[in-house]
Amino acid sequence: MSPLHFDYSNMRQHLLQAVIIVCFGIGIGLMFNYPVLIKAFKGEGSSGERLLSEPASMQSPRPVLLEEIAALQGRVRLIDARIPELYVEGHLPGALSLPYSEISDHLESFMTQVTKGETLVIYCSGYGCPDSFDLALLLQGEGFIDVRVFEGGFPQWRDAGNPIETRLP
Repeated sequence: MSPLHFDYSNMRQHLLQAVIIVCFGIGIGLMFNYPVLIKAFKGEGSSGERLLSEPASMQSPRPVLLEEIAALQGRVRLIDARIPELYVEGHLPGALSLPYSEISDHLESFMTQVTKGETLVIYCSGYGCPDSFDLALLLQGEGFIDVRVFEGGFPQWRDAGNPIETRLP
């Protein structure tokens, strides 16, 4: 038989076997997911409900994009998680300094300046910097409800040509 010639004599048998395998897979999937499917059809137990009922400390901080920062300014509290030396060199306008590396020295003072009901947007030195995410988790554990992370951080803000403020923490 040449490579361009295909033997169609067994095609019906192959199709029948494929249909049986697919039906068998669907049956196993339904068998293992039966309780979830029943709840879904009844409108119960959606993942959205579960997320809303979890305490804030159990949820991951929401990411915020560069484009959202300008729209949120004035309605959120910007928090710089970088070391004080970097904060002094330049930070987002109006941002508070709360260096994650020195959190034990600054947390008590921070808690007197910010209420737990405020929306916080935390940033650090960009995508490779875990401090903003770690600080967000810590603040959620302290009872802050709406904590967000600007993953692009100061470098993305600066590189986009946005205004930078310099002042002591």
